Amino acid sequence: MKEILFITDQAQIEIYETDLVIKLDWPTPSNLSSLIPEENTVYYIAYLQDCQLIENEISGTLYLGVGSQTREGQDSSLWANVHETINLPLAITNFCAVAELEQTFFKKNKGWVTVESAENLIFMIKELMFKPYIALRKPIKEQVYPTMDSENHLSLYSQKNQHCRRATGYFDAQDKRGEFQRDYERIVHSSAYRKLVDKAQIFTASKGDQYRTRMTHTMEVNQIARAISLALNLNTHLTEAIAIGHDLGHTPFGHQGERTLDAILKNRIPIIPGDFSQNPFGGFKHNFQGLRVLQKLEERYAEFEGLDISYQVLEGILKHTGGRIQNCSNCTSNCDCKCFNLHEMLEDEDIPMLFPDYPFSTTLEGQVVAIADEIAQRSHDLDDAFAAGALTVSELIQRLHLQSARALSDRLEKIQQNITIQKAKHRFYANESQLHQGRIVSMVIRYFIDDVIHQSEENIKNYTPNLFFKENHRFDTQLIQLSLEGEKLCCYLEKIVSRKVINAQETVQFDHKAAVVTEGLFRLYYNNPKLLPFTVQRQIFIAIRKHTPNIIDLNDGDLACINEELRRITAMPIPPQAEKRTPTEEEYWMKRKILVRAIADWISGMTDSFALKAFHQLYEI
Repeated sequence: MKEILFITDQAQIEIYETDLVIKLDWPTPSNLSSLIPEENTVYYIAYLQDCQLIENEISGTLYLGVGSQTREGQDSSLWANVHETINLPLAITNFCAVAELEQTFFKKNKGWVTVESAENLIFMIKELMFKPYIALRKPIKEQVYPTMDSENHLSLYSQKNQHCRRATGYFDAQDKRGEFQRDYERIVHSSAYRKLVDKAQIFTASKGDQYRTRMTHTMEVNQIARAISLALNLNTHLTEAIAIGHDLGHTPFGHQGERTLDAILKNRIPIIPGDFSQNPFGGFKHNFQGLRVLQKLEERYAEFEGLDISYQVLEGILKHTGGRIQNCSNCTSNCDCKCFNLHEMLEDEDIPMLFPDYPFSTTLEGQVVAIADEIAQRSHDLDDAFAAGALTVSELIQRLHLQSARALSDRLEKIQQNITIQKAKHRFYANESQLHQGRIVSMVIRYFIDDVIHQSEENIKNYTPNLFFKENHRFDTQLIQLSLEGEKLCCYLEKIVSRKVINAQETVQFDHKAAVVTEGLFRLYYNNPKLLPFTVQRQIFIAIRKHTPNIIDLNDGDLACINEELRRITAMPIPPQAEKRTPTEEEYWMKRKILVRAIADWISGMTDSFALKAFHQLYEI
């Protein structure tokens, strides 16, 4: 295919709309006889119908397809199957400009033209004709994986290999690994997982030798979840896959980065133009973003988008933290329910498999990770409070006494006394405060793990089997829980840290910096999307291309057309009510949503140091 026919509307044409076929007939001009392709040659077609040059934009309809030519004497006929139809004047103008055809050509020429060996144009036509990869979904019931003898010892209520469900269901019969083990390994080798090493977990802005990151937090959650899962005889492969993936959607700079992005997407920080009565961009929360990372943003396999992680793992990640899963009725950008739009994160057909009507995970393994995350947060919050000098062991024991948490306070008091005695006898030069800190935190973790195991065993014992979702092997009840005393103590420890640490000056400074950097980056990228890296611009192109061919490649288009397209996407006044939008406004509203989500994806995927570097580079004068 060395040739492209770019044909104006001066040729004799018949269009068969039902079959999306065009037939072109024209006499062979004597001066173009050498350019006539051989009979039955197949080539790409670009046909511009009813073209007019209006205010530097070419209006009309552009048909793209693949056709073949036949010759009858001095006349030739071309039959072309139309793959795409483009009618947005700006997109047509860009196409013509990239084709390196003078706009005045469409006024003067009265025939057709052959553009030979035009590789760029061929590539452009291919991109516009062929839609991006969309996974062909198999019926769920066909995705049944084999039973594994190694799982025979597991609890009746645990998830097993045969219960696994995936969006794509790609399966290699020669692979002896279990399905949830494959999930674990895919997440471990993902780029998002590696980035956790440089994403802040704690409040402090100073990175000392005991600095805690998202990676160390993830490892702590994994250890706690594994301990509980083993004690309850659950599937540890599934538990650990959820545990190591539960924070993949976190932004840089801890929760403040998340709060800032959420405020931007809900228009509480006015960057995106428009008066939003609804919640059009879905908000931002790390557990929702984690699903997007795994199913869309990570690219490793040619067979499917994302990593094709099982629904069991995805649900555990989605529900490891509290909050509403679906938008409430009449949801607005200022909704007090903290709604998030799950449809912005996943394909519609995936959502029922995550049981969105239940705020907790319907697998026991997912419930284990959710409680393990809480335990880990309380333990290292205490650790950080001790290290910062905001709380002493004696003060903690005193507060626990006041709260009637005698079981734990008595244990901590004995540990404190024992450390003092042993230091005097054997460890004279040991750092007593460090010993206190380490043992106390360890005991708090042990206390909560034992409490969860005991309470969960009772809940499982008293569970009514007829409530069990046998078809999906899921639970409609939250069985993995702390006891009432344990829950009360967990909430109290959170309040202590909140009062002692979160309001500290260093914490306020850190959160302020996080808000300034996150908002500043988003504002710059939105006002000038060309500042986004090539990979992100390509993702925007591909995402829009799934909906319409009326698109301009930000990396490979006419500069004037690109600038005008970006102005329309970012600044065009668009009514907030869908019923009041014109087709053109609706199209640009879709493009704006894709741009906004792409910017949020890019910023949330940054590490702390990369975000700071990008901010300084872009704002450097």
